[in-house]
Amino acid sequence: MKMLVNFLLLSFSSTFLVGCESVVNFNDSKYDNQVCEEMTKVGDINSLFRELDDEVSKVQRILNNSDELSQVNREKLHIYSANILSIGKKVEKLTNVFWTDSRVPYSASWLITPKAFRNKVGPVIPSGFKIIDAEIENIYLSGELRNDLKDNFMLIVKSGSDKQGSVRVDFNNQTSYLFSCQLKKTFLVSVKVYVKVFSAIKEYYINLVIGR
Repeated sequence: MKMLVNFLLLSFSSTFLVGCESVVNFNDSKYDNQVCEEMTKVGDINSLFRELDDEVSKVQRILNNSDELSQVNREKLHIYSANILSIGKKVEKLTNVFWTDSRVPYSASWLITPKAFRNKVGPVIPSGFKIIDAEIENIYLSGELRNDLKDNFMLIVKSGSDKQGSVRVDFNNQTSYLFSCQLKKTFLVSVKVYVKVFSAIKEYYINLVIGR
């Protein structure tokens, strides 16, 4: 699974807010953790892709650095190839239609308040600080840019005359069991927040994630 450089950069020196999530299955009954437990027995899709990349890299290094394959390298290739096949079977099982079909109503919400800006403007929020607007900048899933999901977000900016303001971010979508059980921990939403500090208007970025 390809990881974007932008996603990695967002993971350092950033403000993260963990959202509250709500998941029910397609029969509108209580979400059954049994599905997630079954998937966990197979493996974690994110870890499996990392393992797959590692095994493929090992094969490539041997092939690129060896004019003639020694017996030792041949044995290593056999082991690495077997590992790739084994990991591939697990990935194939995790990506079957039942677990990847969008059948699970899923929602998550975040509330961005002035407290989220303490590492940006200082531990004490200035009296002239006020949130005035916000927009979704980028969305990432497993490191891949997924701005096609922007339509599934709703932002409500509250900016009363006597208050410092807040932004409520709601996400609603039909998702898969694979997302709600495993991929959600790679879900990252970058929100651009417009803030008025006395007479100056500034832009800050807040990153939203879903609880593990």
